Amino acid sequence: MEQAFVFVGLLVCLLCLLKCVRLSQYLLLSFWKVLPRSFLRSMGQWAVITGAGDGIGKAYAFEALGNRHHGIGCKIGLSILNSDLANLGAECLRMLDSRTNYLHLDVMDGHFVPNITFGHPVVESLRKQLGQDPFFDMHMMASRPEQWVKPMAVAGANQYTFHLEAIENPGALIKDIRENGMKVGLTIKPGTTVEYLAPWANQIDMALVMTVEPGFGSQKFMEDMMPKVHWLRTQFPTLDIEVDGGVGPDTVQKCAEAGAVPS
Repeated sequence: MEQAFVFVGLLVCLLCLLKCVRLSQYLLLSFWKVLPRSFLRSMGQWAVITGAGDGIGKAYAFEALGNRHHGIGCKIGLSILNSDLANLGAECLRMLDSRTNYLHLDVMDGHFVPNITFGHPVVESLRKQLGQDPFFDMHMMASRPEQWVKPMAVAGANQYTFHLEAIENPGALIKDIRENGMKVGLTIKPGTTVEYLAPWANQIDMALVMTVEPGFGSQKFMEDMMPKVHWLRTQFPTLDIEVDGGVGPDTVQKCAEAGAVPS
């Protein structure tokens, strides 16, 4: 009889503990959602990590990294690639409500990569629906990125990220992007040596290290790309570094340790 009472007592304690954990998670999420964006953006220098998937999970990862690095946080950009495209506006609002810092828009032209996604008309529609506040980072997986600079700028893009492998004269394209009022991002595929990006690093706002092959979603994170991130961080300490592909709560810490979050 005494053993039965002890068992019941332990079970009650366990249930109470689980309830407290669930309540604390709810309170933490509620607190996160009411934090003003101006506060989140005032945390100092930022690096950039992007990935598709659950926005709430990315928000928790952002918070954990911000604490780990004593106030120097990372921006979390959620890719819309895996969204329900029939409800894209609502999906973007859901991502913004989860405290993402910006939206990562993957543009595929069917030439540079096999798949086709969307172009500047969709960007224009999203800008009209979401307003001027959200930051649109355009990942241009296009064989002629110079062709879409002005249309994307007019549509409301904030940052234009193009592939080094797709252009013969990066300097001219960088100049054109800036003249059209956008920030400049430069990215490389997994098979491209990171040193090829170095001559342009002081002319761009962000370097993007791909941790999957561009053109397809839901790929596995390539951890062997992290030395590229580390090299960029050591060579260009103030440069924003974006890591794109397979990034989630289970891999975001590896990105931080490699240098995607400034030390």
